[in-house]
Amino acid sequence: MLVVAPTGYGKTATLARFFADGDWPYAWYSLDQDDTHPLRFFQHLLGALRLVLPDLSSGELCDGDAQADGCAVDRLCNELLCLLKTDTVLVLDDFHHVDHRPVVALVERLIERAPPLLHLVIATRREPPFNKLPVWRAHQSVQEVTAADLAWMQSEVEALFANHAQPISREDAELLATRTEGWAAALQVIHQALTHDTGATVETLVRQGSPPLQTLFDYLAIEVLNVQPPDVQHFLLHTAILRTLSPTVCEHLLGQSTGVALLESTPGAELFLFRVGGKLYRYHRLFREFLLEQAERQGIGAEHLHKRAGIFLCAAEQHEDALYHLLAAQDVTAAAALLESIAPQWIKEGRAATLKHWLDRLPSALLQHSALLLYAQGEVERLRSHYDAALDRYRQAEAVWLSENDRVGQS
Repeated sequence: MLVVAPTGYGKTATLARFFADGDWPYAWYSLDQDDTHPLRFFQHLLGALRLVLPDLSSGELCDGDAQADGCAVDRLCNELLCLLKTDTVLVLDDFHHVDHRPVVALVERLIERAPPLLHLVIATRREPPFNKLPVWRAHQSVQEVTAADLAWMQSEVEALFANHAQPISREDAELLATRTEGWAAALQVIHQALTHDTGATVETLVRQGSPPLQTLFDYLAIEVLNVQPPDVQHFLLHTAILRTLSPTVCEHLLGQSTGVALLESTPGAELFLFRVGGKLYRYHRLFREFLLEQAERQGIGAEHLHKRAGIFLCAAEQHEDALYHLLAAQDVTAAAALLESIAPQWIKEGRAATLKHWLDRLPSALLQHSALLLYAQGEVERLRSHYDAALDRYRQAEAVWLSENDRVGQS
C-alpha cells in the first residue's frame, strides 16, 4: 500500500490509529534523512522487524550485499518465509527522506521477493520512484491512498469539532472544508485558535492574513518551501499566480525550457500540487496563498507575471484565464478589448452569466465609452429577461456609436 500526501494530511496518525485498533501484528520504521545509506537502512529495518519477530537473525551484512546485489534482501525474505505464521505488516513511514536509488532498489526488491504473509505500507510525501510501480498498478497489486482520501469532508469536520467539545454549525464546517480542502494540519490550527479565543469565529480565522493562517504559512515555509532546491523554489514562487498550471504556460512564464520538465518531474504531492486532468495542475488553495505571500516578500513582481500569462493565454484562446490575469495585472484596457472580441460568441452560446461576471469586473467609466461592451451588457440583460435594462444599454450603445459616427454599429 502506498499512502502519498503532503505534509500535515495525517498520514502517520491515520496509520497509527488503524494498526493500534486492529489485530494485525506490525513493524513500524520511521525513516529520517540519516537512513539514506543502504546498510544503515537495512540494519534499522531488521531492528523494526525483530519487535514482532524476536527470532529473526541479524545475518552477516556487508555494504556490497545491501547496495549492489540484494543478497541481504533475499536472505531476509527467505527467513521471513519460515518465521511468519500470520499476516504481518511492515510500515515504512516518511519514506520521502530516503527515496534515493540504492535504498529504493532495496525496498523494490523486498516488495518483489516478500513472502505472502508480509504486507508493506509506505507513507510518503511524494510518489516513490519504483521502476515496477506501473506494473504493480496494472496487476492491481498495490493499493493507493492519496490526499483526496485523507482530506476531511464537511460532515467529518463537523463531527471532529463536536467530538472535541467545540461544536460548529454546518455552514462553518462547510466553510472550513472548502477553505482548507480538508487539510488536517489547517483544521487543527483553527480548532486550537477557537479553543483559546472564545470570541473568534470560523469566518475570521480562515480570512487571509489571520494569525492561524500565518502559523500555517510559517509551517509551510519550514517544512516545504525552504527545503526545496533553488530551481524548484523559483518555479513555485513564479507560477503561484496561475490558477491552473500547464507545462506550456509555465515554460512561457518562466522564460525557459525547463518549465515543462520541472512541472512534470516536480514531486506533486509534496508540493501541494494536484493534477486536475491531462497535463493540467493546480496548487492547494492555502499553499498558493502562502506562495503568493512569499513571492511578494521577495519582491517578485506579480503584475508583470500576470501580464505575461494574460497575453499568452489570450493567444492560446483560453479566454477566461486570460481575463483573470489581465485584470490581475491592472490592464483593464487589454481585458476590455478581449471582451469586445469574444462577447458575440459567448452571447451566441448563451453564456450570459459568464459574460456578466467579467463585464462587472470592468470599471464603469470604461464601459460607458465602449459601444460594443454596452451592447454586450444589453444582450446579457435580454438573455436574463430584464428587457427594460436591456433597452437602456442598447440606447447607451447607440449613443456612443452615434458620437463616433459609426454607421455600422448603429445599424
